[in-house]
Amino acid sequence: MNQRPLILVTNDDGITAPGIRTLIEVMNTIGDVVVVAPDSPQSAMGHAITINSTLYCSEMKKVDGPQKEYQCSGTPADCVKLAINELLDRKPDICVSGVNHGSNSSINVVYSGTMSAAIEAGIEGIPAIGFSLLDYRWNADFSPLKPFIEKITRAAIQNKQRADVVLNVNFPALPEGAIKGIRICRQAKANWVEKFDKRQSPMGRDYYWLTGEFINEDKGQDTDEWALKEGYVSVVPTQFDLTAHHAFKNLTAGILRIKERLMGLAMGLVLTLVGMTGFTFFFSDEGIWGSFQILYIEGKLGSLISLGALLNLPVFFLFIKQYRYDRAYGLVSFSLLLVGIIALLKFL
Repeated sequence: MNQRPLILVTNDDGITAPGIRTLIEVMNTIGDVVVVAPDSPQSAMGHAITINSTLYCSEMKKVDGPQKEYQCSGTPADCVKLAINELLDRKPDICVSGVNHGSNSSINVVYSGTMSAAIEAGIEGIPAIGFSLLDYRWNADFSPLKPFIEKITRAAIQNKQRADVVLNVNFPALPEGAIKGIRICRQAKANWVEKFDKRQSPMGRDYYWLTGEFINEDKGQDTDEWALKEGYVSVVPTQFDLTAHHAFKNLTAGILRIKERLMGLAMGLVLTLVGMTGFTFFFSDEGIWGSFQILYIEGKLGSLISLGALLNLPVFFLFIKQYRYDRAYGLVSFSLLLVGIIALLKFL
């Protein structure tokens, strides 16, 4: 007989929030459910964890179903860590977080406690999904979401979703039957323009309420914001690997460009010194160092530097022929530096 999947349920609105009660109800139809959720609202906590104070966790005795439930004093990420390392007998087959009261689409995913709990599960090697409804009201209607939540969760389990890809699922606030379907999307490029409502306490101390306006200038029809506006459920595959892989090429090219230019500078210095040494060796009986001293006293050291730098010219054209433009750039830069040195020597 196949073992029922073990499902870890959490959220950031607190264990009594209607959203998580709906999620628990749906998950009970799919597998064995263990709930570990904050004992109070933890919205917009992001991926915060508790390290400077104690964590408390207790099992809830009276629950509305067959699931086990634990309430935790920590953050959503704390709940997942505690569940995996202390409370569960085995690794969950999936972790679901939500259903959040409010949007976690676009840039909101960065601040979301709901998604951070799911991402923490992904980090621990557990397939995970974060669910959110675009309705901040406590008494929001979650019933239209149930068939979609079940369908997406079952598909993730059956298809063995990768743990390093965490699904960010958002639902439009529409009545039963009005949701058009599911769209796989990318995260819209949008942001908040913050404002602070400054007030003063009766004791005369200033305090602030954070407000703001959500600005979406991304007009793409493949984004989560577009899908939600058009009445679709948006599903965005997210990852916790924050490496900007697309930047490797430019960064590497930039480092190599600097290296090539430094090589050009170094070769300019070496060639000039070789040229100067050659001239003094073949055309003077005073030795190399003695010749340098005499030429300096006579004010002709600049002329020797100029003659020595002539070796840079054929090498410069060689670099151009080989398309080594950055190395040629370094060589020219050194030559310009020499011009400055020669000009300076004329005034000394």
